[in-house]
Amino acid sequence: MAFVVQGPGPMPHRPTRSFARSSASLALALTALVAAACGSDDAPTTNPDGLCPVYEAACRRQAECQVPVVTNVQQEADCLAQLDCGPNSAALTAAGIAIDGDDVRACAAAIEAATCDQLRPWRGGNPAQFFDTVAACSTMMAGTRPAGGSCTSSAQCADGLTCAGDTCPGVCGADPTSCTRDSCGAGQFCDFDGCRPRAARGAACEYSDGFFNTCVDGLYCKIDGGPTGVCVDPTPAGGACTDASYFVCADGNACIDNLCAPIKPLGASCTTATECGLDRFCDFGHGNVCAVPRALGAACDDAWAACGLHADCVDDRCQPLGTEPTPMPEPVTYRPTVAAGGDCAMANCGAGLACLPHMTASGVAWQCDPVARPGQACGGAPDVRFAVLFSNRYLTACVDSICNVFAPDWTCVVPQPVGGACTANGSSLECVSGLCERGRCADLYTCPAAR
Repeated sequence: MAFVVQGPGPMPHRPTRSFARSSASLALALTALVAAACGSDDAPTTNPDGLCPVYEAACRRQAECQVPVVTNVQQEADCLAQLDCGPNSAALTAAGIAIDGDDVRACAAAIEAATCDQLRPWRGGNPAQFFDTVAACSTMMAGTRPAGGSCTSSAQCADGLTCAGDTCPGVCGADPTSCTRDSCGAGQFCDFDGCRPRAARGAACEYSDGFFNTCVDGLYCKIDGGPTGVCVDPTPAGGACTDASYFVCADGNACIDNLCAPIKPLGASCTTATECGLDRFCDFGHGNVCAVPRALGAACDDAWAACGLHADCVDDRCQPLGTEPTPMPEPVTYRPTVAAGGDCAMANCGAGLACLPHMTASGVAWQCDPVARPGQACGGAPDVRFAVLFSNRYLTACVDSICNVFAPDWTCVVPQPVGGACTANGSSLECVSGLCERGRCADLYTCPAAR
C-alpha cells in the first residue's frame, strides 16, 4: 500500500474521520489510504484504468522536476511501487468510491502539460497543492452509496450524504449536525450541532439568530448578560423590554424604544429589524423603512431579514436556506526557486532542500536546508514548529517519508499499510490510514470489531 504527500488517492473531496480533519494538508497527506469495504450495497461505476494514468504522470513528472507532486519519493519506479495504483483503485471501487475516467485522464493531462514551476503553485501567499488548482483532479472520485446504504466513512456516501450512526457500519444519510430554520421538526430548533428540542418554562435556553424561538411556543429566552438564559413569559403590552428578539413581547408586539408596542406598519421608519415584525424587515438601504422581504432570486444586501424567514441573502441574492456562498479562491501564482541557505518565505527550495523556519532576533526566518530522510529529525527546532504546522510545509520536510507531526519528537517516517506496526495509538502519520490501534495500522473501511 502507498502513502501520498499531496494529490489524489482514495479519499474523495469530502471529510471522512474527524482526526484527519485537523488541516487540509493532513487530509492530503493521507490520501493513499487503501482498504476493503465494510459491506457492499451497490455496484459502483468502474473505470478500467483506475487512478493509474494520474499516478504514472505524477511519478514521471516529479522525478523529472525533482519536486513533490504525489509523494516525496525521488525515483519514478519507487514512486509507482509505493502508490500501487492497480490494487489501490480496486480497493476504492470495492469500498463504493467511483473513479471518473474522464476526470482521471484530464487530471493526468494537466500534470503532463504543467511546467516544473507550475507543479509547485502558490495561492494566497502560501504553498498550495497542485491537485487543488485543477478541477478534474479534485473531482476524480465520489462516493456512490445512497441514503440507507451501509458505510464506515462518509467518503463512501453519495454527494450530500454523510456516514451517520453510533454503530459500525453506519448508514449513509443526511448530516445530523446540519440543519436550517425550516428543517427541524415541531418543538425543535436548529442549533450549531443539529436539531435540538426547544426548552420549557424555567429551563436553560440560548439565543438564536433571532428568527426562531429556542423556547416552546408562548415563552421567550430571556438573556441576562451571557450566551444562555431562561425561558420565561413574554412581556405584556406597555412593559419594559431590552432584548433584541421577535419573541420578547406578548401578542405579536415588538420591543420599540424599550417598551412592548404594536409592530410598525409597512413604510414606517425603523431602526431595528424586530420593530417591523417577523414577516417584514427594516430596509436600511432604502430609507430605513419597514418593507416586505425580497423574493427568492432578488437582489439583497446586509439588512437583517431582508429575505424573510425562509431564505438567506447569499452572494447578494435571496437564496434557499442552506445555500453556501460561492467560494472565491485566491488566484494561483508561481514563485522562484532558491538554493541552499536562501530565503524561502516566498519562494520554493531546490531539489534536495526543504524550507524550514529558524528563530532570529527579529522573529522567524525561512531558509532552504538539506531535506531530512527517514529516521532523521524534521520540522526545525521545537520553538518554531508551530510555524511549520501553520505553513503546511511539514509535508515536504522529508524525502521518501513524511514528518510525523503527531509524535512528541518529530522524525521522518515511512507510513505503513494496514496491519503494519506503529508505536503511538490514535492519530498517527506512521500509518497511511492516519490511525494506529493496538500497535497496528487500522483500516478505516473496516469496523473496529473486525480489525
